[in-house]
Amino acid sequence: PRSTLFPYTTLFRSGRPAPGRTAAPSWLAGTWTGSADQPNGVVTHWTAELTFSRSGRTGSFRFPSLGCSGTLVVNSTTSTTASVSEDLTRNPDKVCAPRGIMTLSRSGSGLHMKWRDASNRANVATGYLQPG
Repeated sequence: PRSTLFPYTTLFRSGRPAPGRTAAPSWLAGTWTGSADQPNGVVTHWTAELTFSRSGRTGSFRFPSLGCSGTLVVNSTTSTTASVSEDLTRNPDKVCAPRGIMTLSRSGSGLHMKWRDASNRANVATGYLQPG
């Protein structure tokens, strides 16, 4: 029997929207661009482009100034922050870390990004990303 008090519970049961209903897009959905500063890295300043799916659960990244790119998986989110794992798939000049962890926080119309090398906690970068 379906409860009339909770008509949207079928939306979450299978992880997919119930027929006739669409899930709201995540606040992460879309493309975010900007740059980061990395005081202890091989490269100390780089550009970033993150693109997240409508659900905000997965995505891809490019660091155009470094020629690196890869995949993103969102580990957890709140209404203002997200923890994201980054896996490198392209690294032609061998200047990017193979794995990274990002914390993204809403800030004005953009996102504050804190990046950390998964194998070297001292290797960090911070930046600001804007929609588009």
